[in-house]
Amino acid sequence: MSIDWNWGIFLQQAPFGNTTYLGWLWSGFQITVALSISAWIIAFLVGSLFG
Repeated sequence: MSIDWNWGIFLQQAPFGNTTYLGWLWSGFQITVALSISAWIIAFLVGSLFG
């Protein structure tokens, strides 16, 4: 049983905007990292003030 992977889909033009699907993944990764760092900073500050 063999699966034919289509890795080229990541380099294709996305239907919305002027980017590729890989660009969407990269953007999502950046947002995830930014949110997690922001949450960590807020938790650290609140924990330092009230902990």
